[in-house]
Amino acid sequence: MSKTTDQFSEYVNTLFLENATKEALTSPDLYHSHSFYLNLIPLLTENGKNDINIPAAKLEKLGIASYLYFRALLVYDHMTDSQTETTEKKTNLYLFFSFFERSAAELGRLYENSNPFWQYFEACKLEYFNTTLLEKQWSQKRPAITEAVFKKIASGKSAVCNAIVYALNGLMPKDFQHTPDWLECLQHLHIGFQYLDDLDDFKKDGIEQQWTYTHSQVEEAIKDQGHNLSAVSSDAKYRYLFLSGIAVRNLENAIDHFRLAKTIAAKTQLHRLVTFITSKEERCRNQIREISLLIEKTKDKAKKSTDHLQARTIQHSTTAGIDFMAGSLQEDGYWRDFLTSAGFGRDWITAYVVLQLSDIPGNEALIAKASEQLLSRTGAAYNENIIADADSINFFIWMQNNRGVNVPEATVVNWRSFMHSNGGWATYNNELSLREKLGLDKGVSVAGWLMPHNCVSAVAACVLSFMEINEAYDDTIGYLLKQQHDEGYISSYWWTSPIYATSFSLMALSKTKKYADAAARMACWLSNIQNSDGCWYNPAVNEPSALYTALAMKALLQFNDKHYTEEIQKGAEWLLRNQTGDGSWPTNRVLLLPATNVIQLETVEQWRKSSFGVNVIIDDHNRVFTTATVLNTLHLYEQKYSLIHAS
Repeated sequence: MSKTTDQFSEYVNTLFLENATKEALTSPDLYHSHSFYLNLIPLLTENGKNDINIPAAKLEKLGIASYLYFRALLVYDHMTDSQTETTEKKTNLYLFFSFFERSAAELGRLYENSNPFWQYFEACKLEYFNTTLLEKQWSQKRPAITEAVFKKIASGKSAVCNAIVYALNGLMPKDFQHTPDWLECLQHLHIGFQYLDDLDDFKKDGIEQQWTYTHSQVEEAIKDQGHNLSAVSSDAKYRYLFLSGIAVRNLENAIDHFRLAKTIAAKTQLHRLVTFITSKEERCRNQIREISLLIEKTKDKAKKSTDHLQARTIQHSTTAGIDFMAGSLQEDGYWRDFLTSAGFGRDWITAYVVLQLSDIPGNEALIAKASEQLLSRTGAAYNENIIADADSINFFIWMQNNRGVNVPEATVVNWRSFMHSNGGWATYNNELSLREKLGLDKGVSVAGWLMPHNCVSAVAACVLSFMEINEAYDDTIGYLLKQQHDEGYISSYWWTSPIYATSFSLMALSKTKKYADAAARMACWLSNIQNSDGCWYNPAVNEPSALYTALAMKALLQFNDKHYTEEIQKGAEWLLRNQTGDGSWPTNRVLLLPATNVIQLETVEQWRKSSFGVNVIIDDHNRVFTTATVLNTLHLYEQKYSLIHAS
């Protein structure tokens, strides 16, 4: 933390507040979101450049005074914007006066009454309060807002921030020569910030009846198309914001203003400020990329069938499913699924699908086309934008083995490097490369992604079972059995249900009789949680899951198909009933993406349903991951029972 955050935290601890309120006021996440305002003075006075000669002690006092004033304004805005309970209003009123009075006292010690700073400060405050009053009026009248008016308002809302420039001048013998440049730089920065804030807060502002430029743009565009606004839901407006191109245009406008601000910062040799602005530009570009990917995902999902196929036999079902998979293979020879901030899953998905389809005869040409590029490599990753991981290499090696291809020794050595001494397998094993790829500094922990993961270890155990690396297999199984709960299941890290880790663990154990009791308890747990209609549920969304149904079925088939005949039969019938008209199976959000610091999933307070960011739940929207799994399981089922089943 900075000196200012330390001082602010110490001050908050002296206030007459409940501990929960104090913790909320001084949370690291909040400080992180305020990083620009906390660091603005150091950014503008970088290394004493530009002939700024102000004692460090005075800069520290100015830092705490400005941050206290900033927090007072935030409390003020919150009080005037939201409908809060009486108790919360009292707390906010107390906080406002506490922060404001302490800030005024600190400023009074720094500046005499005759200092020009006070006159400039009054002008800044007047512009700010006039702007916020106008915003309140907008929320009542909801007028159409032009871009020019938006920029003027954005500048007005940042007027108090300009007081920092005048405050620095007030501590020097004469006005600083770059004062106009600094003011212009801050103006462009805050216009860019406002574009981003309007996008980030679109839903929240709508709920709180706050009228913004972005809301005005969306509603005017919808009216121009001849729609009745009263019939358009808030969710529809939010979707239109992105699908219409408004969000991308505003992000491009934000980039333009960040570039102008960066040019000024570079001219005045404020290199840290240049770096900060560059990060904001990059964030805008990433958002534009994510919007493009999300639109692509939305179009892909819209093409998928929702009606039922009514397959007459497993062969009929398999043929339709293979046709779907062939149609989903992209021109570059890859299947793609599971959209995240890193993009669409590619290598991992393709290796997994080839593995599943290679057990089904008659698909040699399709498999050869899909695996051609993968086989020319020594490893695999989620996609081309992220470093190699153990799970992708798991399926890559398994795929090669199924196709009768020799696995290069270099691949095996690389793969084995993900195994920990306790027998568990981590998804990633190179901290420096991971940080670099994700753009994370040393202050952000990546321990959650570097530790052993049950789901990855379970698949590794399956691979080890046929590679005849007995010692590593026993160590991995030993690790997994230590993770087994009394009920029989093994928790997953990257998946919404223990079904994933438990099913692959049971598949690995089915290769040996050494751990019969542990395997039996896994099978019993899978049997016990089967739904009465034959499916297995995804607990994250409380819906049936074709993926989990197929995995659980396959595990029971490989473990003891005779003992679990009824469960397997019911599962197969459910899968046949629920295949869709295009040959695929419906999917839902099954993949978890925890933050890099998450060790225990239970510590995540809320999992968002989103393709982007962390602590999110993601769906295989293209259905290829789920459909390939189901096809493999149904083929194994047909082989085991040698029967043609009606749906």
